[in-house]
Amino acid sequence: MILEEIIGAIIDPVFIILMLIICFYFFKKRFFLILSLLFFIMFGIFPLNKILNESLLVHDEWNASDVTGFIILGGNNDRIVKGLEVAKNYPDKKVIFTGGTSLFSEKSQAQKAKFFLSSVRNEEILYESKSVNTYENAKFTYEKFKPGKDLYIIVTSQYHYKRSIEIFKKVGWNVKSFLKKEENYNFFKSCCGYGPFNNLYKLTDNFSYTRNVLREYVALLYYRLKY
Repeated sequence: MILEEIIGAIIDPVFIILMLIICFYFFKKRFFLILSLLFFIMFGIFPLNKILNESLLVHDEWNASDVTGFIILGGNNDRIVKGLEVAKNYPDKKVIFTGGTSLFSEKSQAQKAKFFLSSVRNEEILYESKSVNTYENAKFTYEKFKPGKDLYIIVTSQYHYKRSIEIFKKVGWNVKSFLKKEENYNFFKSCCGYGPFNNLYKLTDNFSYTRNVLREYVALLYYRLKY
């Protein structure tokens, strides 16, 4: 986990741009200034993060009648909110929430999720609270709940689907993505729409999301090499 945080800090777009500006200040090379401006445009203005994010999505076709349950992966509050929607919209299906503690909290993500999910329903909501990464999410839940060949649907952040699906299948799960591909799907229209620069003024959001997407590519490569 510490290594992941260090790598995440190094590939942070803001950190990269600041390092280039510092290099320009000390070495007086215009190359560093030009490169910093280029990265500023790519990471903060141009919808690069949307394009990169789109390539990390996994779309699947599935019918609720064939599904045994849903697996909600911990990691951030957005996933808990999505878990609430799933638990409410599919009351007859199992819901598994998986997520342990982080470097910054002694309380597991599963404990936090239980507080909210219990407000929707208590039955058929299961929790795994020891995992600290995606591989452990898959391994610990598989060992604890023994799903066999039953079909489960993964619910996570958009940029996290590709890695999650790959890892869960390698562990032995029969899983599909919660995302379904729309009719007449188009890659660039899906990621950028008709207004690719609508978030031009949201530089902070753009940098933050770009950081998450870049970290995901590094994590995806690491998991493929390790597992």
